Amino acid sequence: MAYGTGEGQTAHVAHAIADRLRERGDSPYVADLQHENPNPDEFAGAVIGGSAHAAKFQVEVREYVKRHVDRLNGMPSWFFGVSLSEAGRQSPVDPENAGNQIAAFLAETGWAPRSQLSVAGALKYREYNVLKRFVMKHIARKADSDTDTSRDWEYTNWEQVEQFADLIGAAMRSAETLQLSTT
Repeated sequence: MAYGTGEGQTAHVAHAIADRLRERGDSPYVADLQHENPNPDEFAGAVIGGSAHAAKFQVEVREYVKRHVDRLNGMPSWFFGVSLSEAGRQSPVDPENAGNQIAAFLAETGWAPRSQLSVAGALKYREYNVLKRFVMKHIARKADSDTDTSRDWEYTNWEQVEQFADLIGAAMRSAETLQLSTT
């Protein structure tokens, strides 16, 4: 499991997936791509995550996938993207945009993961500087989202994250069973 994060929500999602896999008896390794460059050859599968800012995922995520795309395409692999394009009060603000961000990332890198998940991120007003808080509040207001800057707003659908982790775990166990039966 490798991820890039701007404000920490993608790290929370990555660790939630890893925790769910551990509950099911797996032993995932989790790496922040800002600080580590794990070799995918050392793992049976890969889950990569990133957060979209200004319609792009982190440079370290894009570079990592490009560098290891052949190996990632040759192994069980999954992608999750975190974006405020998925967030909103009543319904997603722009799920099509979030999907387009992932599609553009996959096209740019040449990666074809088994599946991907797009989940909403968080508005972390209390962590933003004055300028960013103002800009994010303006964007939130236009999207009819939360504008109370005295607190943070989390939109991640944790049930979707757990379901994604369960899908990954089941696929990895199935791949292990298949590998054991062919040896």
